[in-house]
Amino acid sequence: MRLLIVPARSGSKRIKDKNIKKIDNTPMLIHSLKIAKKSKLFDKIHVSTDSDKYIKLAMNHGFKTDFKRNKKFCDDKTPVLDAVKSDLKKFLMLGYKFKEICVLSSTSPLMSYKDLINARKIFIKFKKKFPIISVSKYKAKIERAMKIKNGKLNFIKKQNIKKRTQSFSDSYFATGNIFYYDPEKLMKSKIYNIKYIPYIIESFRAVDIDDNIDLNLTKQLHKLI
Repeated sequence: MRLLIVPARSGSKRIKDKNIKKIDNTPMLIHSLKIAKKSKLFDKIHVSTDSDKYIKLAMNHGFKTDFKRNKKFCDDKTPVLDAVKSDLKKFLMLGYKFKEICVLSSTSPLMSYKDLINARKIFIKFKKKFPIISVSKYKAKIERAMKIKNGKLNFIKKQNIKKRTQSFSDSYFATGNIFYYDPEKLMKSKIYNIKYIPYIIESFRAVDIDDNIDLNLTKQLHKLI
């Protein structure tokens, strides 16, 4: 069996109920669930949440939530994959056995069902030995990064000031949209020691929705894709 989990805890501080803000009249959580369903990859689609409101909303759109997330993993300091591992352990206790697990963030309206399919193709290509994670390329070279200290700009690495931009390689950041794992390896491994394979997405689809500016930008981008 293949499992897809959409993490959607309540209690977002910057944007209240961020997970269910509407994009084109559809809550973002439902966008993610519909993307997962359209991919036709998964035997079970689960909303990982502590919110009765989110569970009811998902049910109204035809998606069942098997159980609520353990409250221990519902604060904003808990890594998402710790919550995913907790949910997976619960499924195992209920007698489910999964050969693959995918995580799709609840704020992924710019993703497509094809992204899930293509990410899995990479997962299979590497014979499920390594997990897949969605990433996007930094537009600027991080070796030339600066910080503001006492109102003035300072290069983080002064030795890079005189180096040509072309001498630096591309760098990438995790977008947090898609993760693909072998469940057994996920449960046994220390999350931050895992070697990931990248699934690269375009930078315009890698919007991290932290405030209303990001939300409005996402709404505009969604109309264009």
